[in-house]
Amino acid sequence: MKRMDAEKCTKIARSIALLALLILPGCGSEPPGFRMNRVFAHKMEIHGAELDSAIDDTQIAITQLFGTPDQPLLPAVLTDNPDFQSLIQLENLQRAAGAVASDRDGTDRGLFRKHCSQCHGISGDGNGPASNLLNPYPRDFRMGVFKFKSTQYGAKPTVDDLVRTLRHGMPGTSMPSFHLYPDEDLTALAQYVIYLTLRGEVERAMYRDAANELGYGDPDQTPQDRLLAEELKESDPEAYQEQWDAIEDYVVAAASRWIDAPEQVVAIAPPPEKIPAWPLAADATADQQAEMAASIARGRALFGGKVANCAICHGADGHGDGQVNDYDDWTKEWTMRNGLDPKDPEKKQVVREYLALGAHKPRNILPRDMRAGAFRGGDQPQDIYRRIVQGIDGTPMPAINLVEQPSGSGLTTGDVWDIVHYVLSLSQTGRGEAL
Repeated sequence: MKRMDAEKCTKIARSIALLALLILPGCGSEPPGFRMNRVFAHKMEIHGAELDSAIDDTQIAITQLFGTPDQPLLPAVLTDNPDFQSLIQLENLQRAAGAVASDRDGTDRGLFRKHCSQCHGISGDGNGPASNLLNPYPRDFRMGVFKFKSTQYGAKPTVDDLVRTLRHGMPGTSMPSFHLYPDEDLTALAQYVIYLTLRGEVERAMYRDAANELGYGDPDQTPQDRLLAEELKESDPEAYQEQWDAIEDYVVAAASRWIDAPEQVVAIAPPPEKIPAWPLAADATADQQAEMAASIARGRALFGGKVANCAICHGADGHGDGQVNDYDDWTKEWTMRNGLDPKDPEKKQVVREYLALGAHKPRNILPRDMRAGAFRGGDQPQDIYRRIVQGIDGTPMPAINLVEQPSGSGLTTGDVWDIVHYVLSLSQTGRGEAL
């Protein structure tokens, strides 16, 4: 996909979002509610107990903790703790949540529903009205995994990372740029995404314990053995408080990973001094041109070599024609990692069960064609550097092993910059630009 194609994709996405607005609930309809994660619950049922009653208990708990789409709440265990008070400001949460509206002073409200829910869904589950029309599918925030960020593999993004994604969009996808919107709107949306992620991760943690640790499905289960039994509030307040304390521990664990994110930002090592900055200036000297050409040549060799092993997925020439049968983690979680091959004809009925519960139809995740010039996490040299060093969470793209000296077990920062230059040279060639 070339740059113009990416622009067309964004226009199409906006048109789809506009159409989706027309089919959202209108006046007189029931207030919107958060959709429970029945796909994940069903997966846990296969490996544990039947969870219908656990879903009911979980819904009661997370509604008390996080409220509703129209009346969001922040858990007291966060608002009462100074360590977490900077994570989400209540004012930002209230601005981003609720119905689309505007104050007399022109302050927009309902930002998430206005800009995001058509694709990502009210619940942030990637199941908005337009979602099935889009490729790739919109992100499901509830897993708590984000692809493009400045932090190390497996860590949460920073708020600035989320704002950057909102500001720049994701070229080659339906995610448009919101660069024309005020910074305060983007910060409010970023914090609302964190709120949806916290809610989703707490829900998932409760299902895990319900399936693996508690007595759901056991006819002899007592109220004390449940995630949360409201009747214990009066009959056994001590047991009820123990249940509530355990639930708040889930909240603190999820929030702590966000608080720790700024400490996990990966520094970008500068390129070797002898290599000029990319792109070469129009008046680059012959020596600078030669150094860049040498860097690109080294990068090509590393790209196809056994250590970096980029070619196994992206193809020998970076055309994205290596492996084409893998899935992202959002699909793998309920398919391949669940013992379910979605291409197995004998498993069609099982796949249908998951689709009926809200899963998206499985699609293969395709490696990037470097010639396209549409790098979703950014097309600047430092962006490509991060993708190589840190990998891309939620995808088959791993982080590399960074070493100080050349070896057969990893790449030096100089090696990484050589691959960066090779990748960027492919994108220029694909656009018909001179190197």
